[in-house]
Formats: sequence, C-alpha cells, structure tokens
Amino acid sequence: MSFMLGLQLSKAQIVPIQLFDLKDYSGQVNCIFQDQMGFIWFGKETGLYRYDGHELRSYKANLNDSTSISSDNILSISEDPSGNLWVGTRSGGLNCLDRKTGKFTRFMHDEANPNSISFNEIHSILSDATGNLWIGTDGGGFDYFDKETRKFTAFKVGKSTGNGLTSNKILHIASQGNGNYWLGTWSGGLHLFNSKTKKSKLIGKGTPYENSNIYFIKEVKPGLLWLSTDNKGLIAYNIELNTFSTIIPSAPIQYLWDICATDKGEVYVASNKGLFYFSSLEAVPSVSFEFRSITTLLLDKSQMLWLGNKNGMIGKIIPYLKQFHSFEPLAVYNNSPVSSMCVDNNSTNIYFSSYNYFIEYNPITKTINATSFPSQPWISISSISGSKNEFVIASSTIGLRTYKNKTNVLKTLKFEENIKTIF
Repeated sequence: MSFMLGLQLSKAQIVPIQLFDLKDYSGQVNCIFQDQMGFIWFGKETGLYRYDGHELRSYKANLNDSTSISSDNILSISEDPSGNLWVGTRSGGLNCLDRKTGKFTRFMHDEANPNSISFNEIHSILSDATGNLWIGTDGGGFDYFDKETRKFTAFKVGKSTGNGLTSNKILHIASQGNGNYWLGTWSGGLHLFNSKTKKSKLIGKGTPYENSNIYFIKEVKPGLLWLSTDNKGLIAYNIELNTFSTIIPSAPIQYLWDICATDKGEVYVASNKGLFYFSSLEAVPSVSFEFRSITTLLLDKSQMLWLGNKNGMIGKIIPYLKQFHSFEPLAVYNNSPVSSMCVDNNSTNIYFSSYNYFIEYNPITKTINATSFPSQPWISISSISGSKNEFVIASSTIGLRTYKNKTNVLKTLKFEENIKTIF
C-alpha cells in the first residue's frame, strides 16, 4: 500500500489548529508529554515547561545550582510508575525531577565509571512496569537503568558479548511486550531487543529498509508497526509476515517524525510538510498545511492532539471541532498566506486577502471571485460600516486604499484636511 504525495491531499477533513501561546517561540519543540496527573510537559531547545491548563512553569539550567536541570536543550521526557519524571537532554545527560522539591538529580556520563550512563545525549526514555528505565542515546547505544542499584548497563555495537546492535544511535524505543523492545536507530534500521537474552535482532536484513533512519515506532493495530523515517518515508511492518511496505514515499518529504493513533483508528503523522491525517489505516491521507515542520505529537487523555514544530510553536487539535474542514474550492490558494479576513454584514460572503489576491467567497454557492493586484501584498482588510461591498485595505507597498468589490476599483483613501484637535 503506497500513497503518492500530491493528488488527494485535500479530500479528507482537516481539523483546525489552535495555537497555544508558549510566550517563548525560540527553539525547536523536541517533545511533548502528559504525566499521570494530567500536566502537559514541553521539551524545547530552550528549556523544560510544564502546563497545568492555566499557567506555564519553566525549568532552566543554572550553572551555580547542581539541583537545577543540567541542560536547557530537552530531547525526551518520560515518567515511571512511581510518578518520577525523567528528562533526557542534549549534552546534559539524564535528569530526574523530585516533584515535591522541584529539584533535579543528574546522571552524567563518566569515563571513569563503567556503570554511568553511556552517553549524554538522550533521544528516548521508556520505563518498564517495575520502574526501571530503558534509554536510547545518540552514540552510546542502548542503556538499562536499575532504580535500586542506580547503575546503568550499556548495550553497544562491538561489545565483546555481541548483542546484535548495528547502530549506537537509538532514536526511539517502543515496548513489544513480554520484555521485548523495538528500537529505531540511525542508519541501522529496526531492531527487536530481548531483555532476557540481552540480544538484539536486526529486522529486514537484506531489504532496502535495513539502513533506515527510524525516528518513531507505533503499533497502529496488533501486529502492524508504522515507522517514520527521514530517508525511506512512512513504512509499515507486518510482524507476523515479516514484510515491509511503503505507505508514503520519502520524496518530496524531508522527514517524518511522531505518529499518533486515536481510539477511533485515526492516525496522525508529523512531517516537515505538515500534519498527515489518516481517517483509517486504509484511507488516502490528507495533509494540513496550517502547521509545518512538525517535530513532535502528543495525543492526550482527552484525545486532544498537541503539536510542536521547528520554529518553537505549539498547536493543538480539539476533537469536538472536527465538523470544520478545509474549503476545497479555495485549494488553489493553499500556498498563499492569508493575512486578513472579514464577513460582509449585508450578505453571507466572506472576504479575505491572500498575498496579492482580494478574494470573495460565497459559502452557500461555493463560488469564488478573486481579483489580483500584482506586487501589492495585502496585509489587512476591513469592511466599511454601512457600506455594502466596500472595504478599506492596507498594503505593505501602497498604504491604505478603499476598494469596491463589484467594480474592482481601488481608490486612495482620502483624509479630512484642517482637522481641529481639542484638548
């Protein structure tokens, strides 16, 4: 099953995205996580944030405080059954947050200590049922952390025990059950690790998928994995048949990232092009271009979808708003940014500016009347009170103009002279 990107992207419903104000748009959003208490955590290149539904709390590194988080560049977040929050960083190792005190315990790589964490860049953290951790690093392989002994055991390429790994860059860990773990690696494809034998098996050896860069692994239904990559597109792996297939090819997509599946069997996939939406596993996907360069997704307990992107923005999709959809007659303007909209109080028409287009849309008849003014990008539009089909338009190049839609005539906005100011 393979869907070519480009032909049927606007057919399925596109859920509207409501932007969430993080008040700090700098730095890529690397991860979003919901803990047992319902708090939403955001890991960015610029810090760790906790959202309680009303307010944000930030956690920042402090060079003079060893109980602060070790780095502001957050890559991964997880929680163990006891409610301890574990945070993986870039260059700062692993951190554990004490919820009562707000203080962190740091776990850093130490060349002199073979039981320290193997690498200080942590891509993935997964807690097992007993509260022990499985940790994917960006160069130190796959680590096991024993909460009782507080010691780390590393599984790496080239170790004398020969564990079967083909890459020391572990991008994602997902549980298969019964002590087995799926590992997504950089340039090493998909592995299945058995925690009892301490052996890892390369899946797809000899196939074109053997050297995949796998960012995320999701079992979308029993026995079927979906794998997101940056060099092989979106891949499906049938566990029983031991077969791979391409769902979305890599070109022209640069990367795909997180994958979320809803209770209703819908699937969302993050990509640099936007948000892919599958109404079912067999459906042709649609893409929302409203939010691009998506790097992380979270489906929370209420089935609300949270999104983060490379530009530091957070978006969310609210399930009960799914009656909204994209206007297919306007699809031709999808690549032109909408800067302003207004409604004609004397009719049902909607007017909006889309770069250098002034567009009238009738939602009842689904007809469009578009007027193009080359080299005059509109930045704002407002209807004139009491005047039918007449507007004031602000352009970044020609200033303010009045416009009558029926005659397509632009006029310079005239201001009264000799205005008297009374103080």
